[in-house]
Amino acid sequence: MPDISANVIVTAVTTLVAGAMGAILTNVLNARRSTHEKIWELRRASYGLILTELAEVESVLDELDRRILLDAASITNDVSNAYNRRTGTHFESARKAYTDSYLILSNRFIELFEVFLRSLDYVDDLSPSEGHKMFSAAIRAGRLKLLQQARSEMPLRGNLR
Repeated sequence: MPDISANVIVTAVTTLVAGAMGAILTNVLNARRSTHEKIWELRRASYGLILTELAEVESVLDELDRRILLDAASITNDVSNAYNRRTGTHFESARKAYTDSYLILSNRFIELFEVFLRSLDYVDDLSPSEGHKMFSAAIRAGRLKLLQQARSEMPLRGNLR
C-alpha cells in the first residue's frame, strides 16, 4: 500500500509541476508577443506620421509641377517661396517625427531615412529648375522606399524586427 501512495504523490507532484511550467511558459510567450505588438503600434504611428508628411510634400510638389506645365511663366519668386514654405513645413514635421521616434524605429528604416536625407544634399549652384527636379525625384524615391520598408515590417507578414 505504501507503494501506491508514493505513486499517487509522484503523479500529483508531476502534474502540478507540469501545470505550473505550462502556465509560466504561456505567460512568458504572451508577454513577449504583447511587447512586440506594443512596439509595432508605436512604430506604426511613427511611420504613419513620417510617411503622411512626406506624402504631403509630394502632393505640394505635384501641384507645383502641374502649375509649371500649364504656365511656367507664372512661377514668380513669391509663388516659388510659397511652395517652398509649404514643402518645408511638411518636411520639417516628417524630420521631427523621425527624431522623436528614433529609438523605436527599426534599424533598416533608420538606415533608409538617413540615405534619403543624404540624397537631398545637392550642389547649391544648381538652377532653381534643376534643384526642384532633384528634390522632387529624391522625395518621391525616398518616400516609396520608406513606405515599402514600413509595410515589410507589418506583423501580419511576420517580419517584426
